[in-house]
Amino acid sequence: MSTKRPVPRLFVIRHGQTEWSQNGRHASTGRTDIPLTEHGIEAIKQLAPKIVGPGKLLDADNLCHVWVSPRQRAHKTFELLFESLDELPPYKVCEDVREWDYGNYEGLTSEQIKEKDKYWSIWKDGSVFL
Repeated sequence: MSTKRPVPRLFVIRHGQTEWSQNGRHASTGRTDIPLTEHGIEAIKQLAPKIVGPGKLLDADNLCHVWVSPRQRAHKTFELLFESLDELPPYKVCEDVREWDYGNYEGLTSEQIKEKDKYWSIWKDGSVFL
């Protein structure tokens, strides 16, 4: 096997399904620390063997830097992806890669937000950066 690493790439992996991502509430990408659903866990477990391992898309020997959001859904997704390995690849928990903060809109659906502000747009008004 060659010791040369492939061309540098950046992978951004979103967490598995949560109750709020399933029903469209804005906190599936927010600060609220909610767990993965059973479906989310199973989906990651089914995907992991296809993309993680020697010679696969996510080969731990080729990972240089891994940052994981401090939210439990992100930790669990990371752990499930790499659970077949003897040990997890080195990683850093980093608040800078956390998901959006929806402020007063946290936990609401787009429809509920538009009832409060009919001109609301996720791209214009969607998040509050701390």
